[in-house]
Amino acid sequence: MKTMQEHWFESGTFVMGCNYWASHAGTNMWREWNPAIVQKDFQRLASLGLDFLRIFPLWPDFQPLELLRSAGNNPKEMALHGMPLPNTEAGHAGVDETMVQRFRQVCDFAQKCGLKLAVGLVTGWMSGRMFAPPAFLERNLLTDPEVIRWQVRFVKYFVNALKDHPAIVAWGPGNECNCMSPADRNQSWLWCQMIADTIRLCDPTRPIIAGMHGLKSCADRRRDTKTSWTIQDMGSIFDVLTTHPYPLFTPHAGHDPLTGIKNCFHATAESHFYGDIAGKLCFAEEIGTLNSMTANELQKQQYIQNNLFNLWAHDCPGLAWWCGFDQLHLQHPPYDWNAVERELGLFRNDGTTKPVAKTFAKFRSFLKSLPFSSLPHFRRQAVCVLSHEQDSWANAWSCWLLAKQAGFDLEFQNWDEPLRPADLYLVPGICGDGLNRTAWLDLLARAKAGATVYLSLDTALLSPFDEVMGVIPQGRLQLTGSTVLSLDEVPLPVNFQVQFLLEPDTATVLAHDFEDNAVFFQKKYGKGNLFLLTVPLERYLAEHTDTLNDPEQKPYYKLYQTIAQKQIRSRAVLSNNPLVTVTEHGTGKLPEAAVLVNNTTGKITMRLTLAKGLQPRKVINAKYLPKTNSLTIDGNSGTVLIF
Repeated sequence: MKTMQEHWFESGTFVMGCNYWASHAGTNMWREWNPAIVQKDFQRLASLGLDFLRIFPLWPDFQPLELLRSAGNNPKEMALHGMPLPNTEAGHAGVDETMVQRFRQVCDFAQKCGLKLAVGLVTGWMSGRMFAPPAFLERNLLTDPEVIRWQVRFVKYFVNALKDHPAIVAWGPGNECNCMSPADRNQSWLWCQMIADTIRLCDPTRPIIAGMHGLKSCADRRRDTKTSWTIQDMGSIFDVLTTHPYPLFTPHAGHDPLTGIKNCFHATAESHFYGDIAGKLCFAEEIGTLNSMTANELQKQQYIQNNLFNLWAHDCPGLAWWCGFDQLHLQHPPYDWNAVERELGLFRNDGTTKPVAKTFAKFRSFLKSLPFSSLPHFRRQAVCVLSHEQDSWANAWSCWLLAKQAGFDLEFQNWDEPLRPADLYLVPGICGDGLNRTAWLDLLARAKAGATVYLSLDTALLSPFDEVMGVIPQGRLQLTGSTVLSLDEVPLPVNFQVQFLLEPDTATVLAHDFEDNAVFFQKKYGKGNLFLLTVPLERYLAEHTDTLNDPEQKPYYKLYQTIAQKQIRSRAVLSNNPLVTVTEHGTGKLPEAAVLVNNTTGKITMRLTLAKGLQPRKVINAKYLPKTNSLTIDGNSGTVLIF
C-alpha cells in the first residue's frame, strides 16, 4: 500500500477533501451512532470528486475516563462508564472498544466510496468547544504528566488497532491542539514530540500531519518562549504542516474583499510561509467562509475556485473544505454557542448540494482534462528573508503579492538560517535589531558577489549602514505618521512608526515622498546592487484595505519591478496585467508549462509576452489567439499553456 505521503504529497498530485462530522449529529456522531447516515454522507461527498476526509475520534468518546474518589474526595481509581477498567489491552488504555469498532466501520465506508481518511487522534478542541475525558476536565491537557500518560496510551492503542486499514492514509495529533490548554514553547514542543513519537513507533509507514493553525515564525537563537507554537518546531516534528486560512480569523485578512487578490492568495501564501520556513510540505487543511453573512453563494464559488487554482499552480499538495454538512439543526454546544459553526457545509440540511460544492467537481474535471497527472514544480527567482521582531506574516504576505504582481516568484526563509542561494533577496519590514551582525554581513557578501538585496525599514537599526548604503543620515525620528511616495509621479500612501531622514552620498535616489524626502535608494555594491526603502511598505499593505486590488490606480508593485528587472527578464511568460498572475513549470531553460490565473471576478482579455520562439502547443481552459498572443481567461479561473 502506498502511503498518503508517497502517493499524494511526494508525487505532486493535487488532492481535494473536506473535514467531516456526520450530517445528523455533528460532534455527537460517535455516541448518536447511525451507520446508514454516515455511509450516505460518504457517498454524497465522493460524488463531488473529493479524494479524502479529515475525521476525528472525539477524545472523551473514545477514552471516556472517569476518576472515582473515596473518602475525603481523594482519588481512588480510573473507570470507564462507572466501572473498573477491564483487564484487557483496551482497558489498560482507557479506550471504549465499541467506539473503535464504529471507527472501523467508518473506514470500511470510506474504502467502498473511494475516499481516504486523515485521522486527528487526540481531538479535544473542536469548533470553539473543549472536549476532554471527565477525569481531566480541570487539568492542563498539554502539560499534566498523568494526562499525557493516558493520551499516549490512547494513541498507541488506537493506531495499533487501525493501522491495518487501507483507507487511512495519514495520522495527526488532533485538531488545532494549540488551543487545548496553555503551554509555553518548550511544553508545546514536548507534547507534540511525545505524540508524534508514539504514532511513529506504532506505524512508521504513514505521514503525520500537524493539524495546527496560527503558527508563528521565530528565532530559536533568541530563546523566544512567548511564541509557544512555532513553524520551526512543528516542522521539526511533523511530516506535513497545515494552514487553516480563514479570512475571519487570520490577521490582516478580514478587512479585504473575499474575492480580492489578497484573499485569493491567502491560502497559497500562508502555506508557503509555513512550508518554506519549515522545509516541509504544507497544505490548506481547513478553508471556508464560516458564515452566510461573510459571503453569498456566488462569492463562495469564486473564492474557492480562485484558491484551488493558486494552490495547485504553486505546488501546494491540497485543500480541504470545512466542512461536509450544514449543522443548523443541532442544538448542543458548540453549535448552540457559535454562529460560525452552523452553515459551513457543502450540503444543506435537506441534503441538497450547495453551489460551492459544484466548484470542487468542476475543478476535478479540469484536472482530469490535463495531459499530465501532476504539474512540474514552479520556478522561483527570489528569496524573502523574514527577520526578528517584525510581524512576519504581514511582511511575507505582502512581499508574496507584490512579487506576483510584478511578475516573479519567491520563497521564504527565516533570517537565522543560512541564506539560500538566489540572485535576489528581499528583506521586508526590518524592525529593531531584527538582523544580527552575521545575517547582515552575509547579505552584504551576497550583494558583493553579484546578488541584488532589497531592504525596507520599519523601526530598524542596522550596522554598518550609512557607508554601505551610500547615504548620509540626517535623523531618525520615533513618531507615528504617514507619507505619500511619488513613484513615476503616482501617489502611493504609506504609514510609518519611525521616520528616516537620509540624503544620498554615493547612492542614487529612485523616489521621493511628497515632502521631497528621499525614500527609495539604489547603490552599486561590488558586483551586485542594494536597494533601500525607508518606509514599511509591506506591513502597510497588509494592514490596510484594498491596497492591491486596483494596481492601475495604486501600482505599488512597480517598486518590485524596479528591484527585480533581471529576474523578470529571465521569465519566458509574462502577463501584462498584474491581476493575472503566472507560474512557470519545469527544469529546463524554457518551461514545460505555464499557469495563468485571473484573480478577479470578471473575464479578462490580455496580451502575453513570450520568450523569442516560444509558442504554446496547447492551451487549456482559455481562449488563445496565437497571432496576437491574446488570452481570455474567465473570472477567478486559470489556464494552462503547454509548450
